[in-house]
Amino acid sequence: LTGHSDGFLDMPGMPGLGILEAKSISPKGAWEVRHCPKLDHVIQAQIYMWLTGLRWAKILYWDKGAHGLSALIEHTLERDDEVIAGIQATLKSLWHGIRTGELPGRICETADCDRAESCCVVGACFAAEDDTERDEVF
Repeated sequence: LTGHSDGFLDMPGMPGLGILEAKSISPKGAWEVRHCPKLDHVIQAQIYMWLTGLRWAKILYWDKGAHGLSALIEHTLERDDEVIAGIQATLKSLWHGIRTGELPGRICETADCDRAESCCVVGACFAAEDDTERDEVF
């Protein structure tokens, strides 16, 4: 995990401090986040709430193609301990894989494993003819 929140907020009617995440976004992107924030931004805010112990966050999008208050799109998130538990489980599985050399279950080892067979990018992942060639790419 890297990075930091863009700030902290103390707002009337909200319990304690909250996380501020400010994002600039294109007009097309602004349309996509008008009613709900992007998932990766939600995950980022949940990680910051986990690490700080805070209970809420605001994601504030700035539409670079608009002016004034209409350029701002605001979403309030509450801490979600289920999401945080999922993030922690993912991190633990990655560290387990690093320590043991075992791939986590969500990573395909071969192009013909069950997960890879239903994946639309399996060709790109397993395009190299042998592991040596693929390792050189990465």
